[in-house]
Amino acid sequence: MARPSKRNCDYFNHFAEHNRDLYYLEIKYGTDGYYFFYILREFLCNCDDIYYQIVSENDADYLYKSFAIDKTQVKKMLDDSADNGIIDHRLWYEANIIWQDDLSNILHDAWKGRKNPPPVKPQVDVENITKRTVSHPINSVSDSINTQRKGKDIKVKNIKE
Repeated sequence: MARPSKRNCDYFNHFAEHNRDLYYLEIKYGTDGYYFFYILREFLCNCDDIYYQIVSENDADYLYKSFAIDKTQVKKMLDDSADNGIIDHRLWYEANIIWQDDLSNILHDAWKGRKNPPPVKPQVDVENITKRTVSHPINSVSDSINTQRKGKDIKVKNIKE
């Protein structure tokens, strides 16, 4: 049985020059803002397809445990990050998905040697949001068309009557 292809990233560039996003969080929250910015990137790099969706309270608790900051402070920082374009505003407020376009651009080169394509921004149908609405094209959910069966097709013999 083959090992599944890797869909996360072990490394991202920590640039010495501060960008607008980091500057905003650092001015508003001090060292907690700086810490939050980079821990969030580390967290997303460990997630499949570099995004995270909060569906249940357990999902939220898993996210909050990654930070050594008060839970309410993390919620406020996430909202401020969405309001200022650090994470995707629409995905956060409509589907509780954390996605960073900037991080995706930084990590694009990490997928050069891989067989699977780099992650793309999740597409969400806002009218029909249900648990785990986001599906990745490589490992999409099985249905009558996509049974995710590998191997040879079954050949049926022609039987003459």
